Amino acid sequence: MLDGTLSIIEGSRRLNDLREALGIRHLDDDFVGFVTIDSETDALPIGDVRGLWNEEALVHKDREVREAECLYRDGAFEGCRKLIARFGRPSHPPLQPAASGRG
Repeated sequence: MLDGTLSIIEGSRRLNDLREALGIRHLDDDFVGFVTIDSETDALPIGDVRGLWNEEALVHKDREVREAECLYRDGAFEGCRKLIARFGRPSHPPLQPAASGRG
């Protein structure tokens, strides 16, 4: 997210999935912002699932995506920095995004 490779919403969804994969089941302070972003934007089509949406509906949803990205950007960047300080930088290339069934 910090380098723009992932959007705020997609990155938050992936970090929330990572949190679960790490076995962090409780609402960890360093992940709470990403859980919130994921929850608040779960109806927004991101990634491959966009191909399943009506083009006219996507126009409206894309406006919501832009608004959410702006709203959550600063908090997500701060959260990323906290996770990097806690866990370090990844030593491998990022995983390919999984197809999301949201939307």
